[in-house]
Amino acid sequence: MKKIILLSFILVLLVPAARSQVLIALFFGDKLNTPNIEFGLNVGANYTILTNYPEAKYITGLNFGLYFNFKLSDHWYLHPELLFINQMGAKGIDNRDLPNPDLQHESLETWLESNYFTLIFLPRYKLTNQLYFEAGFYASYLLTADDYFLIKPESDSELQYKVHAKDKMNKFDVGFDVGLGYKFGKGEGVNLSVRYSHGFINTLKDENLDPEMSRGFHVHVGIPIGLGKESVQEKVDKAER
Repeated sequence: MKKIILLSFILVLLVPAARSQVLIALFFGDKLNTPNIEFGLNVGANYTILTNYPEAKYITGLNFGLYFNFKLSDHWYLHPELLFINQMGAKGIDNRDLPNPDLQHESLETWLESNYFTLIFLPRYKLTNQLYFEAGFYASYLLTADDYFLIKPESDSELQYKVHAKDKMNKFDVGFDVGLGYKFGKGEGVNLSVRYSHGFINTLKDENLDPEMSRGFHVHVGIPIGLGKESVQEKVDKAER
C-alpha cells in the first residue's frame, strides 16, 4: 500500500515540476518496482513528418521521460509513459510563408522543429515471454515550435532564419500508437519498442490552410530503475546463512 501511495504522489507531481520529479522518481525507482509494477526511464528517437507536403522528408528527434508497466494478468499489461521531451517536425515544408523575400533561393531548405509534453496509454499483450504487441492513444501539449529557413547564396556562406511558430499551432494533439516490443533479460530487463504514430488533430490553428497532421515512427528504450535489486539481495542473504 505504501508503494502505491508513493507511486501516485510522484505521478501527481510530475506535470508541474518535471525536472525535479524526474530526479525524485529515479531516486525512489527501486521502491516503486514490485512483481506487478515496473518503473523506469524512457529514452529514444523519433522519425516524424507532416502530411500535405509532397516533398517533405522525415526529421529526426529525441524523446525522454518515465514509464510504468502494470501487470494486469499473465498476458495483459497497462503501459503509461510521460515524455517530457518529444521532438517532432518535418523537413522540406517549402510552402510555408517566408519571413523574408530574399530567402526565395534555389538552395532554400526548410524544416519545422516542435517539442511536446506527451502522455501515452498503451495496453500491452505479451505474445511470448519476451515479445509483446502494444496499441493505444497519446495526448500531447505543445511546448515550443520553430520554423527554420536556410539558404546558401555562395559556396562558403549560408543564411538561416528561425521563426517562432508556436502561436500558429494548436496547443494539443491526439492520436494513436501501435507497435511491437521486445524485453531483454528473459523478460525482466530493458524494453525495446518500435511504434508507428498517427495524429488526428490539425497542427495549424488557421482552418483556411491545408491541415497538417503528424505521422511518425518511434523507437523507445525502457530502462527499469532498481529492478532486480531484491533478487540480488536475496542471493546475498542466502550466501550469508
